[in-house]
Amino acid sequence: EAAEREAKEKAKPEAEEAKEKARLEAELAKKAKEIERLTNLEVEREAKEKAKREAEETRKARETEELARKQAKEAEKRVRQEAEKEKQIIDSLKQIQNVSKELKDGKLSTKDAIEKLKDISDKIPE
Repeated sequence: EAAEREAKEKAKPEAEEAKEKARLEAELAKKAKEIERLTNLEVEREAKEKAKREAEETRKARETEELARKQAKEAEKRVRQEAEKEKQIIDSLKQIQNVSKELKDGKLSTKDAIEKLKDISDKIPE
């Protein structure tokens, strides 16, 4: 009986220690789970922010591309208009040369030459 009591007394602190160890391990496991949950939330938040930044960069790139396309189209239109204007001016100069030649050759009166030159002048683009 005394040996039994002694064994129980000896086992009591060991049981308390095992109980405390189990409690601490449970608390540690709980904290580890919370850290994992918070880490996952942070990773998720960072992924969302990255996706948002990438979407914004893509949107800006599209806008820049669209603006560049629009500017190129406008520049192309201006170039075509300038080329057409040049062509009209060249045609008008040729007509003026022809009127001048006809006048020199006596094929055209001064009055008619002036009238033709006025018509040509009216058609020259500004």
